[in-house]
Amino acid sequence: MPCSPLDQGCKGGSGVALRDPTPWETNMDMLAREAQEALRQRSLRLRARAQASADELEAEDATLTDSERRELRAIDEALARIAGGDFGRCARCGGAIGRHRLRAIPEARHCMTCAAEDR
Repeated sequence: MPCSPLDQGCKGGSGVALRDPTPWETNMDMLAREAQEALRQRSLRLRARAQASADELEAEDATLTDSERRELRAIDEALARIAGGDFGRCARCGGAIGRHRLRAIPEARHCMTCAAEDR
């Protein structure tokens, strides 16, 4: 909805009234920032461990276990979801992933319901 820059509800220079973020959006932004930092730290640790192993063996390639490779791939995918604005949404049903689940498993792709169906 267009507005005058002098209007109280008009924010920014776009001339469009912007709504305040909902509490859910604010919470998800905070969770996304926390998750992004935690995921980056885990990624750095895994990559450093792989580099140290490669240096010890004087090998060209990093030596990660299959489990570590899967974890690193999940971390990279989660960071991409954060960057793309899809963090906190279930990849299967599109519903919200609970904040407790995201804090425990920031790379989670599915809500608890969909994750339970996979088992």
